[in-house]
Amino acid sequence: MNLDDLELLKRVDSADMLRHIEALPDQLADSWAHGHSLDLPADFGQVRQVVISGMGASSIGGELAACLVDDSSRVPVFVNRDYDLPAFASGPDTLVIALSHSGDTEETLSATRRAIERGTCLLAITTGGSLAPFASEADGIAWIYRYDSPPRAALGWLYGQVLAALSRLNVAPDLAQDVEETVGLLRRTQPRYSPENPTTKNIAKRIAGQLVERFPVIWGAGLLAPVARRWKTQMNENAKSAAFFELLPELNHNTVVGLDFPSDLMHKLAIIQLRSPKYDHIRVAIRHQVTHDLFMQEAILTEQVRARGEGRLAHRWPRSDDRSRRQAGRARRAQLRLAGRAGAPPGDDPALGAHAGCGRPGGGRGLRDVRRAPAGGYSARLRLRHRGRAHPRDAPARPQQPRRRCRGAALSHR
Repeated sequence: MNLDDLELLKRVDSADMLRHIEALPDQLADSWAHGHSLDLPADFGQVRQVVISGMGASSIGGELAACLVDDSSRVPVFVNRDYDLPAFASGPDTLVIALSHSGDTEETLSATRRAIERGTCLLAITTGGSLAPFASEADGIAWIYRYDSPPRAALGWLYGQVLAALSRLNVAPDLAQDVEETVGLLRRTQPRYSPENPTTKNIAKRIAGQLVERFPVIWGAGLLAPVARRWKTQMNENAKSAAFFELLPELNHNTVVGLDFPSDLMHKLAIIQLRSPKYDHIRVAIRHQVTHDLFMQEAILTEQVRARGEGRLAHRWPRSDDRSRRQAGRARRAQLRLAGRAGAPPGDDPALGAHAGCGRPGGGRGLRDVRRAPAGGYSARLRLRHRGRAHPRDAPARPQQPRRRCRGAALSHR
């Protein structure tokens, strides 16, 4: 398929998803303003916990918001994707925010019914359906918005209103500047990813081409964990394609040991790593790079996509990193130098054990070139990556040199 054929794209895009994607900055700006124009009882601000309940494309706005404020919220914010509510969600100390674009989502209506039975504060955000009158008749609040699209195309409207509610209730700090920065960033960067921008200059088209006839697996961590889920679900719903998501650091404790079988399908995997240079934990940054190198050695396609923007909200909109190969080399050398100085990684983490990231013995090529973790622990295992060359720690001592700032992720752990 020629992704530069605009007429062909229009024929394939029967749901007009490109138009909705281009409207995302306006959605976010309009929904933020809309959420500040609607009624919200003052006593909602006295709650001690918030539960955001929704399903599918409606729930992702709540998950993005909960993750965004988890470092600043004065009360815990939970995400619920089920027919029922957790047992602790009871009484007026709990605010339940029910999200359903259509207003008729079965699971969300069931959870809303539980919220009413338990006497919680209730805010419903929807375009209508059964949810709005259901909430209003039970003395809850219904925020109604108008946007004609499938639920998956209305992310900005649901996300922005949840942020407005949390901000107005002082559950989170005022996010007005973050929203303004994010809307501006989205508008400035849109031309880079537009259909009119040719494939030779369009990162989105290049990644799409790499995913043809492959199983995309999206990796994320921390702030970008729900973004990984969003990428996965958008590929499912828009491309009708199988896609999966994994989270760091958890995947280093299981996924990396599952590369043996089915052996004839491993080349069908395509890994997309969503990275946040500013907000990823330092250990997660190291794991990202080491695991990237590991999969590259296994001849598994990997693409690193780095977030941009200053604030946490703006950091949700990533870009592909064309410098990943150069940075991979820098990080690999930095990891070896770090191990040479310390003798072991901070905390002697077993998940960064055999082959500096896989944490398991194996056989074959790449990560499978170590049958047993050799004597000497982490440094000895890293020595294997030097393919017989002396490990930096074994080199003769040299005079102390002034420490220089290094851009390698591993060296920032000091």
